[in-house]
Amino acid sequence: MRISLSVGAAVALCICFSAYADPIEDALIGILPSMPAKQEEDVATPPKSVSNDAGKQDGDTFPQTAKPVPSPSVTPSDASDANEIAALREEVAALRRQVEDARKTSDQETDGKTHADGSTESGQSPSAALKIEMVAIPGRGFAISKYEVTQALWEYVMGENPSKFKGADHPVECVSMEDCKTFLQKLNALPEVRASFVTYRLPTAEEWQYACRAGASGAFCLVSGGREIGFSTLAEVAWFREDGKGGGTHPVGQKIPNAFGLYDMLGNVSEWVTYRDSGNQLGKRRLSCGGSWLNIAKECSANSKIRNHLQYREDYIGLRLARDIPKRK
Repeated sequence: MRISLSVGAAVALCICFSAYADPIEDALIGILPSMPAKQEEDVATPPKSVSNDAGKQDGDTFPQTAKPVPSPSVTPSDASDANEIAALREEVAALRRQVEDARKTSDQETDGKTHADGSTESGQSPSAALKIEMVAIPGRGFAISKYEVTQALWEYVMGENPSKFKGADHPVECVSMEDCKTFLQKLNALPEVRASFVTYRLPTAEEWQYACRAGASGAFCLVSGGREIGFSTLAEVAWFREDGKGGGTHPVGQKIPNAFGLYDMLGNVSEWVTYRDSGNQLGKRRLSCGGSWLNIAKECSANSKIRNHLQYREDYIGLRLARDIPKRK
């Protein structure tokens, strides 16, 4: 039947484009033929009074008889169409309820405080989780990430979270150097990353140390205003064992940054780096730098390096991203 085909196509469009449910529903209902809901309720209009002055005497009245109005007949075909239209109206109403429920769920998932990595406290969208802030290091041909890689970003790329101290805005930990290589491969393979023509990598030990010091001549770093951090002020920039805040990692970006605008370069988690080792002195071991929440103050300096096996995973080791800055021609 022609009606059922055209309406069926409209319902299919409504399902495919649920984001436009309201205008599609209006259009769908608009094309449905108008039919009376209950034909037996139709009532004939009473006939007007008919006067007969020719044979009428004063005071005489005559009964006014209306012509009989036949009851409308409902054919089986009409009844079938009415039932089909009623069913389609119910289906459209159900689809609209589903769309409204989906909208409410979406609003709940995105209604939360935004953290440094773009995730939210009540949920996260892919675009938010992939927000990576990079800082170009002055006078050098590389940029380094403003924050340590968070659990939200790691989980978005890898589909799982190996960390012991859970928290979307905490740095990821319990990741080995081999895990980091896999993470970088998957991160760089994402369509949105490939479209930006950026290739992320780990910083080298030399790059990491230069970025950490931010111009300092001492063991730690410079902060805004050219002030140099020492042992007595280390807690301003780093989470470490003596700061009295308890064990475990903390959300990134809560301490003050160094003079380059980088957070948590010291403490929180030690960070995997690559090492230019022409003599293969490290063998199958690699370095992590900067100390962690587990280390004492003297182990959380720009010179702090820990040698670990490629497969080594611990709750105090994470990573930070770096990338090259193309030279201008």
